[in-house]
Amino acid sequence: MFANPVLRLLIGRLAIFMAALGILTLLPFDLDPLLRFVIAFFVSMILSVFLLKRTREQVGEQVVTSVEKRQAKKAARKS
Repeated sequence: MFANPVLRLLIGRLAIFMAALGILTLLPFDLDPLLRFVIAFFVSMILSVFLLKRTREQVGEQVVTSVEKRQAKKAARKS
């Protein structure tokens, strides 16, 4: 879908949040809109831990790779 794992993670988190907010909006409870946002935030945060685990690991690998490249360039400049 998206080549960049950071972009995939961002879109995945937003999609989970919007789905949780949509479900809370459709429920017949009379909740304050701010409370709906807060509940949707916490539900999406918990769900994203499990649903986006693989993508989060890919982002971590990408960060480690870029840090290692940057350190290698810095070491090469010093030598």
